[in-house]
Parts: sequence; structure tokens; C-alpha cells
Amino acid sequence: MIVALYPRGCGINFYGKREADFLRNTVNLCAYTGKILANSEKSLEHVYPRSKMAGGDIWDIGNLMVTGKKANTHRDDIPFKIFLMKNPEAIENIVKYLNKYKNLEINGIKYVQRLMRTLNREAVGVVRFETGGNGIIFARKNH
Repeated sequence: MIVALYPRGCGINFYGKREADFLRNTVNLCAYTGKILANSEKSLEHVYPRSKMAGGDIWDIGNLMVTGKKANTHRDDIPFKIFLMKNPEAIENIVKYLNKYKNLEINGIKYVQRLMRTLNREAVGVVRFETGGNGIIFARKNH
């Protein structure tokens, strides 16, 4: 599935809340639990918590995943790698999420590729999300 909000070159700022809202409306899988979500259950999860952001774009889709509201509240602003250590089942669900949406593009941005950079930066020392030669995304856990 490849999706674009606006045609290229139309002069609209492609970064921001519109893309985040589009992501929330398009994705229906919770990245942490693997459950299919109704629209009323969806929440945008900041991999790097927005409470720790000093400036920066809080709506950067490379820092956002769709989760259930309960899962998002459960994580709160716990550092991502600590959350993964305490909730190892989330790693496999994130892999499912990444594989399901690996072809999603929003305004020319390859969502999963951009998200994986943030995931890997925030999960350093715990897990690394990689793409195999067959195009399938997997998690390489650090021991």
C-alpha cells in the first residue's frame, strides 16, 4: 500500500500534524500489542517522548507509531529501551507492525524506514530492527 496526501510540488508543507493525523487514520494495528484497533482506541505514540523534546517537530512521523490508548498510557514517558526490556513481547509486535506498513509512504516519505532510524536510536543496546535480504524486517536482540 502506497499512500500520498498531496501531489509532489504543490507547495504544501509536508511535515507536521496533517501527516500524523493521516498516519493515525490509516494504520489500524497497535505497535505494542499487535491488536487491531478501532478508531476510538487509537493513539499516536512518540518513540522519543514528547515530554523530553526541547523544540523539534513533535509531529515527525519518524518518531510516531500508532498504539492503543491503554498501551500508550502504560508506557507513559519511560525510555523506549527500558520499556522494551520490561515488555519484550512488544518487540515482536513492533516487527509485525513494521512489516505490515513497510510500503506505506506519506508525501514521499517511506514511513517505516524513517521510523526504524528512531527505533534503533532509542533501543540501542536492547534490540536492532533490520531488513533482511528478502525484504522482511526482523529484530536482532542484543544479549
